[in-house]
Amino acid sequence: MTLGLKVVQELNSDRSLVEELMKDYKEHAFLKCMNKIELLFENCPNTKNKKLIRNIYLNSCMKAALSAKTAGDYFTSKTIYEKLLIYERELIFEADVILYTVYCQLSEVISQLKLVDELNKYNEKAKRVVTKMVSSRVIHSIYLQFIDGNYEEVIKRISIINIDDLDQDNKGRYYMMIGIAYCYKEDYKKAVHYLEISIYYYKDKPNTSVVNLIFEELSKCYMQLEEYPKGFKYLKLAHNN
Repeated sequence: MTLGLKVVQELNSDRSLVEELMKDYKEHAFLKCMNKIELLFENCPNTKNKKLIRNIYLNSCMKAALSAKTAGDYFTSKTIYEKLLIYERELIFEADVILYTVYCQLSEVISQLKLVDELNKYNEKAKRVVTKMVSSRVIHSIYLQFIDGNYEEVIKRISIINIDDLDQDNKGRYYMMIGIAYCYKEDYKKAVHYLEISIYYYKDKPNTSVVNLIFEELSKCYMQLEEYPKGFKYLKLAHNN
């Protein structure tokens, strides 16, 4: 009962806080909202991981930084935009468009401040995000071909992608798709090579259905290659996972 009561109290506290922050945000008191959240982060570091509060913070910073930039206060704008970079690692996977916007805005204000080295740094980061976004969309379009069973097209299109431009999830999809495509093309040695690499990217993921599919395809490949112990090993893993 005590634990349940504590959870309810935390939920009520979060709800009150969010309502207060949203009131400031709707009134365009972006700096006020931002400062309240930063104080909260300082006193309760775990709140940095609460996505709703994080998103209010991100939006408040974006609005406050843009206001400062519009007013010609480029130093303040730069300082606020840089606050967003505490979430840089998360945004590169979750919200690359937002991160791209931050880099571009930083490039603009830094160019006004004539900080050439920093300008080059953020221009390069923006280019890398664009490359990642394009590659992710290409992977998704190839995945649609994969679902439709167009394995020749999968192999053809996936071979032009630079694997280094992909995030961890898309690397997993890359190796899985090309491995299964080669399996259906009956090039079992190539299939095994790619499928075994794909396991690395999925082994710690909660989606066991994908891992089971990879194990089943590996079992099929090894059976075709007459490597029966390995074939049975992956068949067992597929049914016990």
